[in-house]
Amino acid sequence: MQREEGPNAGFSSAPASSLYLPVDPDPGPPAVASQRALDGSLLHQVRRLVALRKSVPALRAGGPVHVLNEGYPLVYARGGTHLVVINPRRERATFAVVAAGTRRLASVLSQGVTVDDGVANASGFGYGIFEL
Repeated sequence: MQREEGPNAGFSSAPASSLYLPVDPDPGPPAVASQRALDGSLLHQVRRLVALRKSVPALRAGGPVHVLNEGYPLVYARGGTHLVVINPRRERATFAVVAAGTRRLASVLSQGVTVDDGVANASGFGYGIFEL
């Protein structure tokens, strides 16, 4: 994400040809300054994910991970308490989640994913973190 609008997206006053990495060439890339005002922005979503990771020990680094499905969607359990579902492709994907049983799992943070009756349904580019 760009820091601000303008030359080099606020990262440097050097000529663009001298930058270590190029900035986003899109004429309207998301910038922190404009994202602060939008509750649904990428900036706020990343902040929510960081806060969730800090508050839930099972989601922190070093916790046990049990991969349930390596395909689409990617499904794994963290620490035996949380289920993570990620669908990085455009097409909808489903997976029977034995760990979920037949109840609807409570979403901790999700967009485009539900887990109901033991099945994870993920829309394209959907993701979700659920309590087991």
